[in-house]
Amino acid sequence: MSRAWPLLVLAALLSACSAPITAQPGPALANTSWVVTQIEGRAPLAAAVPTLEFSTDQVTGFGSCNRFGGGYRSSGTSLSFDDLAMSAMACVGEGVMEQESAFSAALSKVSAVRAAGADLELLDSSGAIVLKLGTPPPVAPDRPLEGTTWLLESIVSGETASSVVAGSRVSLAFADGQLSGKACNNFRASATVSGSEVKIGPVMSTKMACGEPGVSEQETQVFATLAKVTSLAVKGDRLTLSAPDGSALGFVAE
Repeated sequence: MSRAWPLLVLAALLSACSAPITAQPGPALANTSWVVTQIEGRAPLAAAVPTLEFSTDQVTGFGSCNRFGGGYRSSGTSLSFDDLAMSAMACVGEGVMEQESAFSAALSKVSAVRAAGADLELLDSSGAIVLKLGTPPPVAPDRPLEGTTWLLESIVSGETASSVVAGSRVSLAFADGQLSGKACNNFRASATVSGSEVKIGPVMSTKMACGEPGVSEQETQVFATLAKVTSLAVKGDRLTLSAPDGSALGFVAE
């Protein structure tokens, strides 16, 4: 047998082995939005799901309590975040601040990204998954301000955001230049709405005693905030009433 044939086969094999390996492209991030479905293997709190929104070279989002933003760099499957800054409001809901700390720590570890079906997995330098991201649910159409019963979800005061006292219910409705509702007591006030501006008149209420711990204090805070409110915003099924001093009331449609 001629020795040329084995030499040709060997040369072909060596050529194949030395062929350059094409790097796998990473998922496209620019102009995409995501919700966090896992933080270090744990599902997020249903009422405080972190989010990420990517532009061409910037990332913004919701940490669990605070908004954050900064730069990111992506090449192939590598991914890193740069100079992330977060607002400094405190939230008193159980586990919210702890989750935000865990989320921030996970972001600082990210060095790679890979697709997992329609979702994303963000990995640390060892290849461990630190965050899982999913597609946000469809955006609900804005609910009408009038004709909707709004339930209080959060109270923002200064640098603190708190959820509603457990087991309590605060409702609000707008109709014909008036707002009415029930905290512990029934209440009403005039409400003049012009676009995103609103002027709420003096709040009048019944005077029933509120026995449950924290409910009376919550009612007092709601009434005091309503008296300062100057703007409103409806986004999907959520209503936010805001005052110039930064205090706000957040509602969700019933």
